[in-house]
Amino acid sequence: SDGYISESNGYFSLHRAMLKQAKKRVFLFDHQKIGVTGARVQCDFSQVDTVISDYIFSDAVKASYPQTEFIAVEAPKTQSP
Repeated sequence: SDGYISESNGYFSLHRAMLKQAKKRVFLFDHQKIGVTGARVQCDFSQVDTVISDYIFSDAVKASYPQTEFIAVEAPKTQSP
């Protein structure tokens, strides 16, 4: 919720290399990842071009990362059996 992206799956070096080499960096996640922290901070929103989520970020967070595009999407509806 504060714009920091952490990693907890052991791919820190791989993700770091991908961030450095990518022409476009998009971070896609759902609201269930908010508040989940990893062992290390991978980057913050200033290092990605676009953030796509069903989580609605505060205006203060968006203002902290003016070069980052924030796209809010609606969470899919759960289908009844």
